[in-house]
Amino acid sequence: MGDSSPHVTIVILNWNGKNLTLDCLRSLSGLDYPGCDIVVVDNASTDGSVEAIRRAFPQVHVVENEANLGFSQGNNRGIAYALEQGSDYVLILNNDTLLRQGGFLSILVAYLEENPGVAAVSPLILYPDSSLVWSAGGRLRIRLGMCSHIGKNEPAGLFTAREPYEVDYLPGCCLLAGRKAIADVGLLDPDYFLYFEDLDWCFRAGEKGYRCMVHPVDAIYHIKSGTAGTSGSDKLSPTQAFFYARNGILFARKNLGGVSRAVFIVAQFSVKAVYSLLHMQSPRAALDYAKGLGAGLLPGGKWDRIAR
Repeated sequence: MGDSSPHVTIVILNWNGKNLTLDCLRSLSGLDYPGCDIVVVDNASTDGSVEAIRRAFPQVHVVENEANLGFSQGNNRGIAYALEQGSDYVLILNNDTLLRQGGFLSILVAYLEENPGVAAVSPLILYPDSSLVWSAGGRLRIRLGMCSHIGKNEPAGLFTAREPYEVDYLPGCCLLAGRKAIADVGLLDPDYFLYFEDLDWCFRAGEKGYRCMVHPVDAIYHIKSGTAGTSGSDKLSPTQAFFYARNGILFARKNLGGVSRAVFIVAQFSVKAVYSLLHMQSPRAALDYAKGLGAGLLPGGKWDRIAR
């Protein structure tokens, strides 16, 4: 793309994930996009993350939050910084990811440049050191009360030959959005704190007439639950269980109507509850899932009114 390439800011959120974030930043040295910078947003870590990042990567801008603001509001701080700096595009990237293919950002930027009706695009996201897909975009499952990743555990080769395709949502693990789309759709909703904020944003983008697309280049490895849960595990920690339950109800109350809303909420107590119980890390996680359901039913879903 040369020196005239649109400017991209990569936003990485960190909360007591020093080693994961340092590994992620090291891997990004393999990125071949000519016009990007990186901002790490730190959610009041206590593990020495800020000092270590600044020492190892002095070129990386660090935003220090005064408290753990969660995934949504934490990333919003980085997005706001990127827009203030005049960036054309913002790449939200989890700190528990590693670069697999250095040319992917050029591909995604070129795609958005050519398709102004697309709000955001994601690549294929793979399991660590694997050719198996963790996510190739996602679908909203109303009757199940949750969303599911397309292509999970399937070979990446089944997707890489495909043309870009539309999905219901893109995982916030690796999502590139344009400046205009962010202005039109808004930032991530801070009420979610953790989980469902990516689905909510993509849903709102659709309401504005945008599409969300997957461009199936195998770009990123994802160490699942590297920060919020048990690294590499499908088990729900107590924190994950609480917000997984609470935010499903919040999403339905905010975005769905009529029968769809009722079915989605009922599923939080039935189909999704059974699924979640089979993936609990501990009895405490099951208890926090129940607390999350209660919080979701409160006026406005005000989770801070539930003692955790």
